[in-house]
Amino acid sequence: MKLLVVTLVVSSLLLPAKHLDKIKKNNSQRFLDKVQTIDPNAKFEIDQLKVEFQAQKDQIDIRYEQKRNTLNKQRKQEIDNLRNAYKNRLKRLEQKYPGKIKKQEMSTDIKRPLPLNKKDSKYLDPRESEVNDEKNGKEPKLDKVKRNLK
Repeated sequence: MKLLVVTLVVSSLLLPAKHLDKIKKNNSQRFLDKVQTIDPNAKFEIDQLKVEFQAQKDQIDIRYEQKRNTLNKQRKQEIDNLRNAYKNRLKRLEQKYPGKIKKQEMSTDIKRPLPLNKKDSKYLDPRESEVNDEKNGKEPKLDKVKRNLK
């Protein structure tokens, strides 16, 4: 009975893995790689088709990469234009309501944590501690513990 349960568990774990391997293998193959022939002339022409296909595919990839780059530049320009338009609208509102609209100034300084004041520290500097000194330091004694092994 135990053998049957173990067999079922192991087989249920292995079946999906085999199925996934088949799917990955089929997707990784190109449609031209699936064509097989014995004739050397046909094989030569199929190889030429593969080379032409790869060249045209690379050209398409390059063209779409250029389109993506131009679209990113256009997007950036449009956002800059929108930002400038809203800045102008805000300036007009400030002129319409003088002294009632305040801008919060953005600090360009990078805020860094302040260094610790070591003079007032209640902790000892570990570099200057006598406990950590190799000359004066003693190795801690380890007590032997009895273990009950059953």
